[in-house]
Amino acid sequence: MNNNLGMNIFFSSDDNYARHLTVSIASILYNADKNDKFNFYILDGGISDKSKKYIEKLKKIKKFNIKYIVLNDKMFEKCPLKEECKHISKPTYYRYIIPTINPDIEKCLYLDCDIVVNAPLDEFYNMDFEDNYAVVVEDMFTVAKEDKIRLDVDTYFNAGVMLINNKKWIEDDITNKLFENTSKLINLIRWVDQDILNYTFNKKIKLVHPKYNCQTWVFKEVLSDVYSDKELEEGFSNPVIIHYSSDTKPWNGGRVPYASEYFKYLKMTSYKKDYYKQKIDKLLKAIFSIQKDDFYKAITLFGVKFKFIRKNHILRQAFYKQEEIRSEVEKINSNICKKNEEAFMAYNLHKEVFPKYKGINKGRDVVVVATGPSLKNFKPIENACYIGVNRAFEYDRAKFDYLFLQDYSGPTRTYIDKFIKYDAHKFLGILPEKCGLNTIIPLYYGDFDDVERYYTVHPTEKQEFAFDLASLALGDSYSVVFPAMQFALWTRPKRIYIVGCDCTMSGHYNGKSNILAVNAVIDGWRRMKKFANAYYPDTEIISINPVGLKGIFRDEYQKEIVKAN
Repeated sequence: MNNNLGMNIFFSSDDNYARHLTVSIASILYNADKNDKFNFYILDGGISDKSKKYIEKLKKIKKFNIKYIVLNDKMFEKCPLKEECKHISKPTYYRYIIPTINPDIEKCLYLDCDIVVNAPLDEFYNMDFEDNYAVVVEDMFTVAKEDKIRLDVDTYFNAGVMLINNKKWIEDDITNKLFENTSKLINLIRWVDQDILNYTFNKKIKLVHPKYNCQTWVFKEVLSDVYSDKELEEGFSNPVIIHYSSDTKPWNGGRVPYASEYFKYLKMTSYKKDYYKQKIDKLLKAIFSIQKDDFYKAITLFGVKFKFIRKNHILRQAFYKQEEIRSEVEKINSNICKKNEEAFMAYNLHKEVFPKYKGINKGRDVVVVATGPSLKNFKPIENACYIGVNRAFEYDRAKFDYLFLQDYSGPTRTYIDKFIKYDAHKFLGILPEKCGLNTIIPLYYGDFDDVERYYTVHPTEKQEFAFDLASLALGDSYSVVFPAMQFALWTRPKRIYIVGCDCTMSGHYNGKSNILAVNAVIDGWRRMKKFANAYYPDTEIISINPVGLKGIFRDEYQKEIVKAN
């Protein structure tokens, strides 16, 4: 293979993905400019001879060079696969060694097999690296914002499309660093090798227009840290590389944007006969499952019209529809009864609990304290009322006036006794839903004189936060801090300082690990801001040393103790 001419493009595949690899190559060849030349390197995880023959036949579209590289899987035996990535197999780690396969190549393009190319690649391929390891596009999946925080990187990119600076990769011994970081981060990895590439390449990537990696499943719903709305719209409207980047693919029936493009290029390959066979098999199954007394509309198959009779079809369908409607009505009625019952329970309890606290902190400062790592850097605010959640009561630099804990807290049962013994007024939340016996706080804890119970709504319902605590269940968004905030606002303070609400997976201030639905919690804080602006516009909310909440409320970074006015 002449490596000094043409674009050097790497794929990694086993035989299960050989069909999709073939489609990807077909799309590249079909959209190439007349003078484009291609050298394909296939990191071969067990591709069959039959599949290789199918790829060879693509030369009828445009000539190309190809080389299959068989790797020793023992190199990757310590590289983990994860539950979150069931659709990904071990060959994904083959990317670690790409530049070492042919050190004479100064650059190459790596592509996942679940892509199709929609335009010539030469402009992308000839981009300047500017001393970076790779040219990439930000990952558009919503949890990538969480991954960015989890790995402590500036930007979390999608590794399915990478223009690689082979020369710098080899000079800086990146392959060995990737393997070392895999061992180092073995318990932190979620998205397999992509996490490690992001961690290793941090601050050494060049981000380019999203049209070069149009991640179809999430593209229209993304809140990008990098791209403008105009760039995102351009990327989706006129993509150069279309990337089916989730486990929902065109070939498994997934309804994803640009699915038709995959089948367009599939029909240019030898796999088209499998495609048509599947379509015909599906049609024949539908035909022969029809009963003798059925009426079926005319079907044209290979230019021949077939007619079937289904006399009772309309009546039968009407009956089935009636049963579906009856079933749905019963579900709706059941839900209405359930919600009414829960609302009645909340009203009866809350009218005895919360009225006495209304406006109790008027004119004062309130500090709502959670347990994120930034709590270690907090300098307590003097003369303020302190409200803590979960293990905040173990923070010994502040004396808490109120504490909040509730069902659905997982580890709650391990420290409830310590919580109850703390000298403060305590609130224990009740979740009406069944959430697992190990997450229920026993009712007898509510018998203590300084403990009161309250009702909260299951976070999946995204109910509006309660403006009248004396009659409504408290809204939630996957954290007890939200009921605590509703209580803090109810007491009508001058200011609320939010402390330790880091909204990350980086653990607690005491060094212990945490589990948090980060995106849902941040979404809750955005809703909390709108709620507070509407119902409590005279209360200022300030984030102290913010991390995940940066930019939502007024941010304040402490350099000395903040004193209330």
